[in-house]
Amino acid sequence: MKKLTLLFTASLLLATAGIANAAPIYGQLKIGPTSGNTATVSVDGTGNTATLIDFTNNASDGIEMIEGTGDFAGVTGTGSIADINLNPFTPIDPLWSIDGFNFALNTITYNSVISIPNTTSKFVTLAGTGKISGNGFDSTSGNWTMSLDTTGGTFNWSSTVPAPATLFLLGAGLLGVASLRKKKAA
Repeated sequence: MKKLTLLFTASLLLATAGIANAAPIYGQLKIGPTSGNTATVSVDGTGNTATLIDFTNNASDGIEMIEGTGDFAGVTGTGSIADINLNPFTPIDPLWSIDGFNFALNTITYNSVISIPNTTSKFVTLAGTGKISGNGFDSTSGNWTMSLDTTGGTFNWSSTVPAPATLFLLGAGLLGVASLRKKKAA
C-alpha cells in the first residue's frame, strides 16, 4: 500500500508540474532610453539613496530594446517607462512596456547613488523583484537591476527558475525511490 501511495504521489507531482505554469518566460533583456530621453534623480539628505527617478521630465519618456535572449530574442521597437517614487516605495504596474511585454515592479532590495566627480551627474543602481508578462506567456517572477546616470541608462531583467521545475524534480525523485524499493523487494 505504501508503494502504491508513493507511486501515486510521484505521478501526481509529475503531472501537475506541466500544468502549474505552462509557459514561463525565460531569458534576459536590456532596454535603454530612446534618443533624447534623460532621467532626473532626486536623492535623500545623505546623497546616497535615490528618492525619485523621473523619466517623464521631457516630451520623450520612451525606452527602446537594446538586446534580448531567450523569449526576448525577437523583441524590437520602443516602449514607455513610468517614474519610480522611492520615498515611500509602492509597487508600479507596469513600470515599463515594450513590444507586448510588461514589467510590474514589486520590491526594491538595493538602492545606491554615487556622485560622478567634477560633474552634477549621479550614478544610480537599483535592484529588486518583479513580474514580467505578455505575448501569450504566463506571468513570471524574476530579479531585476537598473543602472543609470542622469544622462540615460539601461535596465536589465532576468527570470528565475519557476516552481514547476522543482515539482518535476521532486516527482522524478519519488519515482526513483519507488523503483529502488521495488527492486529490493524482488
